[in-house]
Amino acid sequence: MPHKPVPQEVTVDPKTTALLVLDLNSRCENPEEPCYKLIDPVAKFLDRARKANMFIVYTAADRYKGTRRRECRMRSNNEMTNR
Repeated sequence: MPHKPVPQEVTVDPKTTALLVLDLNSRCENPEEPCYKLIDPVAKFLDRARKANMFIVYTAADRYKGTRRRECRMRSNNEMTNR
């Protein structure tokens, strides 16, 4: 396993910083998926970013577009922050 960097506290200016949320989708609600552990920390971080009026960008893969797996999309902001 590669060396993991040590987390460090940083300060950012919300007027010049954007938060990117990349490809979190409903698959992450499944406790068997590794991304499941991200839901609560990301929701808390999003709450802090919103309170600071930070610009937030969400992305989602379109590989399920036009398929039965279309339901694999990110939860709404309300659902994430109400966990």
